[in-house]
Amino acid sequence: MEVEVKPFEARYWKDVVELHRAVGWPISRKMLKVWSEPSEYTRVLLAIASGRAVGKVTLDTAYPPYYEVVNLVVHPKYRSLGIGSMLLKACIEEAERKGFDVGIVMTEVSNYAAHKLYAKFSFYPAIVPEEGQLWAFRFSK
Repeated sequence: MEVEVKPFEARYWKDVVELHRAVGWPISRKMLKVWSEPSEYTRVLLAIASGRAVGKVTLDTAYPPYYEVVNLVVHPKYRSLGIGSMLLKACIEEAERKGFDVGIVMTEVSNYAAHKLYAKFSFYPAIVPEEGQLWAFRFSK
């Protein structure tokens, strides 16, 4: 299966709604509108396979030299195909192209699949607050 990573486009909104529902995440029309509009600091990327959005991630670059990878998600039917890796790699490459060299990602302490993915790209756990979240960092230089 061929997968392409590309910026969010409004024509994929139904797929993104389905993706969020499949993993139990809330979504609103307002968020879809925000993601469709150009932003200096935020970029939403989609993984497109067979003409549908099957994965999504947000790259935030508001606070140099830090960038944050937010809400990386792959539809359950498309997991274990390397799509999460493709989305994460695209975020890292774009952030580094812009001169950002400290990556941050947050995930659930119990989400071992995410830990494995982030470790593959040299994100290392650094902060585990009481709420069950884990923050991991990546240093490019």
